[in-house]
Amino acid sequence: MRIVQALHWLHDMLPADGDSILKKIRKILEDPKQGKEIRDDLRGGLDSLPTWMRDLVGRLIHDSDQSRAANRQSTAPSSDAILPIATDGPAGPSR
Repeated sequence: MRIVQALHWLHDMLPADGDSILKKIRKILEDPKQGKEIRDDLRGGLDSLPTWMRDLVGRLIHDSDQSRAANRQSTAPSSDAILPIATDGPAGPSR
């Protein structure tokens, strides 16, 4: 819940510095090691947050979920992708 504490402390700064603050929070939420755990923790505590923070955190979680879904789709090989051909021997020109 450190994100919640940070948002509480930075609430008055959000109108002026919101873009940079939210960018850093998005980066934390998308962290491959701990992002899912943090998102799940925030999701579980949404009902206890003040309305302004609930709306903001809810949008951040939603955006993070959408971003991760888009990244998974863009990194998955498409059905028409050209795949390398396996060879039995070392690669290189034949003589």
